[in-house]
Amino acid sequence: MSQRDVIDFSALERELQVVVESERRHQRENDAKLRAVSQRASYDQFRDLVLACHMKPLEKKDKDSAPRKQPWNPVARSNNEKGKVSVSDPGNHVTHWYHYKYNRQISAYVLSVKALSHTGRGDLSLEETRLDIL
Repeated sequence: MSQRDVIDFSALERELQVVVESERRHQRENDAKLRAVSQRASYDQFRDLVLACHMKPLEKKDKDSAPRKQPWNPVARSNNEKGKVSVSDPGNHVTHWYHYKYNRQISAYVLSVKALSHTGRGDLSLEETRLDIL
């Protein structure tokens, strides 16, 4: 038996896998094209549908098990990080006002100043004037 008569089954199987995958890709793209035409999609929508036809939607277990790496609002605090806003001297509110960066902190500061003015007590301790920011 000569070298030409020997069949390399591993090479044959690799070639078969490439052809099968190529056929699957062609079928997916063709189905996406037909779907886009039936939906009367614009050219950009058509192109996007064909380019994304290999994607599969996430299942519920994929979404639930993955840890959330990036919050929707990276500036917002997480639930376990409650900030404290305190006012020690209500008369010095301008200094405090410029110190706070976020609307929630400013709102909490304004509420704490109102609380001091409604009580009529100027001798409130620091702990009494603290507010938790939700």
